[in-house]
Amino acid sequence: MKVLVLNINDGYNETIKEKCKTLKGYMIFVEKVRKYNGELSVQEAIERSVDECIQEGVLVDFFRKNRAEVLSVGIFEFDEEKYRAVIREDAREEGLAEGREKGRLEGRRWGIDLGIRILIETCQEIGLSREKTLERIAAKFSVGKEEAQRYIEKYWKED
Repeated sequence: MKVLVLNINDGYNETIKEKCKTLKGYMIFVEKVRKYNGELSVQEAIERSVDECIQEGVLVDFFRKNRAEVLSVGIFEFDEEKYRAVIREDAREEGLAEGREKGRLEGRRWGIDLGIRILIETCQEIGLSREKTLERIAAKFSVGKEEAQRYIEKYWKED
């Protein structure tokens, strides 16, 4: 079984939320509850969020019709410690993803640098000129001549 999970928090999958007003309204409500939960009790945060959503025209019919149920279910279902654990896990995952991406970039740069250094050493060993070596660096590593020249200056060993 494959399941597609979409992050509908603020700033994610905005196109989907624009196409589905109910989903967007739900996220507005959830964001309000999260915002007020730190400063109010869970019950007060939910009540205030429902009131604000009605005032702002967000899920008005639903909240008017189901207000009592939203308040009772929200209070019993909301587990602040679980909520905070989920937030921490999301932040951890984002941090790991950023770290992996940074590591990939650094590894790629290191690999390119090593490859160019080895190419320069090899070109010197077989007696190619600086100019021919520069051309090979530019061609093999898709870098401009100025960047290739910086590598030559960095790694070319004078006899």
